[in-house]
Amino acid sequence: DNEKIVFVDQIAGTHRLAAISGLGVAFPLHSSANGKAALAAMNEATLAKLKKKLVLTQLTAKTLTSWEALEGEIAEIRKNGIAYDREENSPGISAIAMSVTGPSGELAAISIPVPTQRFAENEQTLVKLLRRHVEALQQRLGT
Repeated sequence: DNEKIVFVDQIAGTHRLAAISGLGVAFPLHSSANGKAALAAMNEATLAKLKKKLVLTQLTAKTLTSWEALEGEIAEIRKNGIAYDREENSPGISAIAMSVTGPSGELAAISIPVPTQRFAENEQTLVKLLRRHVEALQQRLGT
């Protein structure tokens, strides 16, 4: 959605304390894990166009608000495949995400948001699960 990424589906976790995003809710690209995963999947020309109009609004004390910092993170995401949101969009919520490309080049992302108090101890497990499921999805999509 131009400068935001829209949640189109979700599977709720089983914990009583959960991170839930409403369907149809749009999150800024620069402060959400799924948004940063999408930014990292864009080609340089598309990213350069977006850079001219994307405002890096500070949503929390941890939000990246400079293009230099965001570009450094995009480079890291391109290298490792995993995007992070460490309370950059909402206090108390951390997330990981990976981009997914559809058969016609559609760009999407899958994220796992978690209350920050559980994130650090589960991060490596979440990364492994996300990688496995995104890889399986990409194979099913034939991309």
